[in-house]
Amino acid sequence: MDRAALVTVLQNGRDFEDLKTALFLALAEHCRASRFFPMLADIVTRIEGNIEDRAALAWSLVRKAVRKYGSGRSIRFSNDPVIHYAIEKMGGWWHLDRVLDNENEPWKFKEFARFYRLGEKRVSWNGENGTIAVIPYFPSEHEVNNRWRGFELPRKVYDVETGELVSDSLLPAIGAPRTQGTGIVQTLTDKMRTRFLTA
Repeated sequence: MDRAALVTVLQNGRDFEDLKTALFLALAEHCRASRFFPMLADIVTRIEGNIEDRAALAWSLVRKAVRKYGSGRSIRFSNDPVIHYAIEKMGGWWHLDRVLDNENEPWKFKEFARFYRLGEKRVSWNGENGTIAVIPYFPSEHEVNNRWRGFELPRKVYDVETGELVSDSLLPAIGAPRTQGTGIVQTLTDKMRTRFLTA
């Protein structure tokens, strides 16, 4: 147990005692549920949960972020780029913030879980090893509007889990956001052009 926890600590930088406890609990749970000797994959599955568990946990973070931040603050789900992928596939952060309510939440969760499952092995923050690079953070409406007007103000990006500001070194320049901002900026531009032409 010590060696398995130590390897995980060295690879992922997690707390040794917490991991040792998690490994022990996973092993005990496996022994209660199965009469076969556990393989490493069995223990990993017990610790990390299956894809449905991970999607549900990720969705709870998304709901928390919608309630706490909305589209008025720039945010990042620092521990999980797959959340960024799923949200982009659903139409982007701004769209999700506007359409998520109690009535459609079960349907939005199903949609989120489907994209989360698709993205889990395919995405990363930087596109390494042939994966798809996701947007590094979801910019607020204010940030995009300022950028659109030519103002480049200091970024304030909040980590959804901790509520702390994310280090600027983790946030490459992203220009116009690929999903949520581009559509809104384009819509504003189209409306202004229509008003000008009809005036």
